[in-house]
Amino acid sequence: MDVWEHSIGLWEVLHTLNIKTLSLRLFWIQWTDLRTESLSKSLSSLTRLETLNVSVFAESSCPWKALHGLNIKSLRLSLSPNGKCKDLQAESLYQSLASLTQLETLRITLDPDSRGLWRGIHCLNIKRLSLKTMEWGGLHKELMSLSLSSLTQLDTLCIEMECDNPGLWEAVHGLNIKSLSLSGLWIPTGIDVTHSMSLSKTLASLTHLETLSIDVEHESPGLWEALHGQNIKSLSLSGVRKSSGIDVKHAETFSQSLSSLTQLETLTLHVHTYIALQVPQSLKHLNIYSDTMLPSKVRELVDSLAIYTHSIGIKLEFGCASSIDPPERIPVQEYIPFQQELAARKNVAVKRFRIYELPDSAGYAMSVRDIGDVDDAASNILEDDVYKRFAKYIDRYIINRISILIEISPGSLS
Repeated sequence: MDVWEHSIGLWEVLHTLNIKTLSLRLFWIQWTDLRTESLSKSLSSLTRLETLNVSVFAESSCPWKALHGLNIKSLRLSLSPNGKCKDLQAESLYQSLASLTQLETLRITLDPDSRGLWRGIHCLNIKRLSLKTMEWGGLHKELMSLSLSSLTQLDTLCIEMECDNPGLWEAVHGLNIKSLSLSGLWIPTGIDVTHSMSLSKTLASLTHLETLSIDVEHESPGLWEALHGQNIKSLSLSGVRKSSGIDVKHAETFSQSLSSLTQLETLTLHVHTYIALQVPQSLKHLNIYSDTMLPSKVRELVDSLAIYTHSIGIKLEFGCASSIDPPERIPVQEYIPFQQELAARKNVAVKRFRIYELPDSAGYAMSVRDIGDVDDAASNILEDDVYKRFAKYIDRYIINRISILIEISPGSLS
C-alpha cells in the first residue's frame, strides 16, 4: 500500500484484517502525534500479522512509535536517502524495536551516518539482521561494533553496501554468528576487496561461522586469499545483482583457496563461464550455474570429480551458448547425447537432465522437457537465490539452458 499526505485514511481500511504480511510505503507525510496514533491502532489490530515492511520517504519525522508492541516476527525498515535518523527519532526507534518481543528478523536501510541507527539496534533479541546502505563513508565503526556485539542471539548477518571498508570488517570482528552475507546494493558494484588482509582476519575471528555468501563484482587474488583456510561448511559466490556470473581470471588462486576449505560441504557458484575446480574431499554438494558452457566442458567437469573417494551430489545448470553478450547460442541437440554418456557410467546416477527452451512452439513462453528418467524426489529441490539470479540473467538474452542433477559414487568412472 502506498500512502501520501492526502490519503492517510487508507491505512484505516486495514483494521482487523487477517493478513500475515503487510508492506507500507509512506510518502512525505507530516507525522503528527494524531497520525502516528491512528497508524498504530490499525497495525495493532492486525493480530495475525507476522511480517511488516515499512518504507518512509521523509526528511524530518518518522512514525516509529506506531510500531510499538506489535507481535511481528519480521520487520523491514527503509528510510529515504535524504532522511537521517536523528537523536530524538533514534530514541523512539530504539523503544519501539525493544518492545517487539517476538521479533526474529530485522532488515534496516538507513543513512549510515546516523549515530542513532546503531543505538536503535542495541541489545535486541533478534536472530537475523540485514543492514543496507548506499555507502559506508560515515561509518561509526565503534558504535557499530558495540551494537552488533550486543546482539547475543544473532546468528545471521547480511550486509549490503557499495564498497568494502576496513572499518566494517573491524566492526564485524569476533561476532558469534553462524551465517554472513556480503553483497552489493542497488547499483552493480558489489565487493571489490582491496583490504583482503582485514577481511581475512575478520573471517578467521568468526569461530562459529558455517555459511558465507559473497557477491563479487571484480574478483581478485586478494579476495580468494582471504577465503584461504577458513573453517566454513557452506560457501556461495556469485556476481552482483542483475549481472552475469563471476568472470574468474585468477582460477589457480581460486582453486587453491577452495581446496584449502577442509570443512566445506556445500559449494554454490555462479560463474560466467566454466572453469576447472579443485574442491576439497569434504565436499558433499556442488551447485554450479554457468552462463555459458560447451558440451565438452560438461564431460570435463564430471571426469575431474571422479577421483573423489566419497559420494558427491552435483547440480549443474548452464546456458547453451559460447557467449552471452552478444549471444552465440549452441543448439540443445548437441548436449542431448551427453545424457546417454552420463547414464552409461556405472558410478553416476542421473537424477535429472532437463532442457529449458525459449521460446516454445507457440513463440512466447518457455518449454520444459526431460531427457531420460527423472527422480521426482531429487528434482523437487528448492531453488536458491543464486540460481534465481542466474536464470533471470540467462532468460534476458533468450538463451536455452540445461539443468543436470547427478550423484557420483566412490571409485573410478568407467
